[in-house]
Amino acid sequence: MTAKELAEGVRFVVDGHGQVTNVVLTLAAWQQLIDRIEDADDRRLLEELAPKLANGPGGAVRWSEVEGDWA
Repeated sequence: MTAKELAEGVRFVVDGHGQVTNVVLTLAAWQQLIDRIEDADDRRLLEELAPKLANGPGGAVRWSEVEGDWA
């Protein structure tokens, strides 16, 4: 789903003064948003671990170090 398609699933709730008070998402838009957040978090984690991974087996990452991120 593109950003444009995601935005099509968004509705705004406006009060009597014309101020946006809430945002309503379709279920599909909500799931897509969650997926994108999780992907961004995974990329951040990989960038954080890249120096350790680049060191090869000597710089191996122990499961105990990342278990909380993947469990």
